[in-house]
Amino acid sequence: MFIRHWYKDNKMRGYIADDIPILVIGVVPPYRRRSIASGLLKAIKTTAIDNGISKISLCVTKNNIAYPLYVKNNFEIAEDLGDSYNMLWKA
Repeated sequence: MFIRHWYKDNKMRGYIADDIPILVIGVVPPYRRRSIASGLLKAIKTTAIDNGISKISLCVTKNNIAYPLYVKNNFEIAEDLGDSYNMLWKA
């Protein structure tokens, strides 16, 4: 898991603006549905706030099992990309 600033020219999925880092997170299948991703999201949001970051974006396919988790953790749809969503969390 990491967050990183990407820029428009990078054409990275999840890009919303130059000043909003993009979250990349994944949990391997045998460890899913054990609240690991919830803990990781909580930690990254806390770390972001502690470092002056008030927004984080991500991209998720519409049929990804993690989509409800992001909604539960206050990520909102910022852009519908057809097969996926760019989502945004605001502190």
